[in-house]
Amino acid sequence: MGGKLVIVPEATYALLSLIASYISFTVVKSNINFGFYFFFITRAASKNNNAGFLESQGAGKRFSFKTLVRLIYINFFAPVVIAFLFI
Repeated sequence: MGGKLVIVPEATYALLSLIASYISFTVVKSNINFGFYFFFITRAASKNNNAGFLESQGAGKRFSFKTLVRLIYINFFAPVVIAFLFI
């Protein structure tokens, strides 16, 4: 048999670009959803700054609104902290 498989570099580049585009679209979609949610929650928190609203907790919910805003800020800044720790 003795056949060889020769893959041209252009095929490798095309495969890597397809993988990179899939990862990019997947990451961007989730980041846009998080950005919209972050904007909506922080805007609602700034409009209703009274303590009663921020401490309110819906029926069947685990966190108050104030705790939810804090968790969102932690989720927003955690990658930056991890990047600084890595560096």
